[in-house]
Amino acid sequence: MPINQATLSSGGSVPKVEIRIGQQHFGKYEIFLYDATGKNPKLIGGGINTDTVPDIFDIGHSVPALAQTTLFWQAVMASPTGATGGNFSVDILITQDGNLVGRDTKTGPLSGPNPFGFIRLIVG
Repeated sequence: MPINQATLSSGGSVPKVEIRIGQQHFGKYEIFLYDATGKNPKLIGGGINTDTVPDIFDIGHSVPALAQTTLFWQAVMASPTGATGGNFSVDILITQDGNLVGRDTKTGPLSGPNPFGFIRLIVG
């Protein structure tokens, strides 16, 4: 499976990552940034989608330092009613200066494995 990519402008501001958990489900998530060698994960965001805290986080402190790094996310979701047989949707958005530069979307049954994904950051 090919990895999603987000192409960042070297002259732009520090990008942001936003997680959106749909289908009115409860969700808990974590977002990590791995260095260019695929090692040394750093937690850059995490939380739950049902509080009042925005689910948007800065990715790093310097755009040039993000070249060839990889963003990894994982989420756990549950139906607020406890019903079985429902589906989930998770959308990860990478933006820079208000423009969408990368995206990872996962959908599937709640009874399946917990969703996760990767986005490679390219500085152009």
